[in-house]
Amino acid sequence: NPALEDDSSHAWGFVVTSLDFSQDGRYILAGCGDGDCHVFEVATNIERFCLIEGHGNGNSPRCSRWDPANRFIASCGADRQVIVWEMPRDLDEQRSTVSSEKISRSFALEGHKGSVNCLSWSPGSDRLVSASDDCSLLVWDLGPRLALGALRQHSAPVLSCLFSSSGWYIVSSSFDASVVIWSADEFQVHYLLRQHPGAVYSLALSESEETLVSGGSDGLFIVWDLRGVLPDDLLQGAREQQVSRKELSETLRGCMADEGEEEPPGSRLQHRGEVRALHVSHGASFAISGGSDGKLILTGLRGNSSLRN
Repeated sequence: NPALEDDSSHAWGFVVTSLDFSQDGRYILAGCGDGDCHVFEVATNIERFCLIEGHGNGNSPRCSRWDPANRFIASCGADRQVIVWEMPRDLDEQRSTVSSEKISRSFALEGHKGSVNCLSWSPGSDRLVSASDDCSLLVWDLGPRLALGALRQHSAPVLSCLFSSSGWYIVSSSFDASVVIWSADEFQVHYLLRQHPGAVYSLALSESEETLVSGGSDGLFIVWDLRGVLPDDLLQGAREQQVSRKELSETLRGCMADEGEEEPPGSRLQHRGEVRALHVSHGASFAISGGSDGKLILTGLRGNSSLRN
């Protein structure tokens, strides 16, 4: 925003541990070391809301997310809780520029037996999935505020999770070096992906749900082409066909080397350190990755989903 000055920043003396934009791009959500979340208006750089009664001072939110309808904000942390705040329906109403409006938590979801590392909203904003150190994922119904089911396959802490844009499946990754694709309605494992040699910290999925990217502890950056791998009924949200669990290490596209190529694209080190953040662009033309080596790598995704620098 050209109206913002170079010094348009905020400092509370707390670490900022998570960030998210509202779906309309007008607000920024920041989870901080005071255990609370803060909401800023992008156009004015003013803190509009402080979401209090969070995870407690010193217990930073590990993940904070707006829901797709901009009605709720959820965060999770080491206190084993998922905390939800309901936002005012008149977000764009003129508010005081002097101080931010305090909003108390609406409710907390409790059921995990370990720290909660990640969460993701369903596209309808009626469900949440959360990933925990207790090696499980829980799918929550925001109506009765209860867990609909537990997803158990991982043998180590679950580090990342996401709902597909259609809402018909869930993807998770773990310290056990696996990526799992789940049916969101039956809570069953559809596919178990194993090509990372170590912990898988980050995931990103294209809007078309055809391209999945995962990043691991060894700097591995792998593109999984789900076309022809996930059945059409799962991609399109149909429920009729039952699909058994399969190992994809030999059938996935986009991870094999061309003949004579020394390093298979997408299956060798891209970062000299852990890949901690990933995102796929609109249209799945590019993927951006961030690592503990201090680098951002922008990668083109070819038609066969292999990587090119």
